[in-house]
Amino acid sequence: MLDTLIKTYPHLTGTYKYPTMIRHEGTVIAFAMDDQRRIHYTILDLDNQEGRTISSPLGIIG
Repeated sequence: MLDTLIKTYPHLTGTYKYPTMIRHEGTVIAFAMDDQRRIHYTILDLDNQEGRTISSPLGIIG
């Protein structure tokens, strides 16, 4: 399943459907599906005020 996810950045735009967000221990993950049925995600760590590096199994490195 992780192969179908695409990392996105806030400056990119596009048409997305079915947006949803989850929050886990201060980290917000937003997901949306594009018109080609690919799932995009972005990460927002609300507790990372000090610029710490974040790593995860999704390949997200803050």
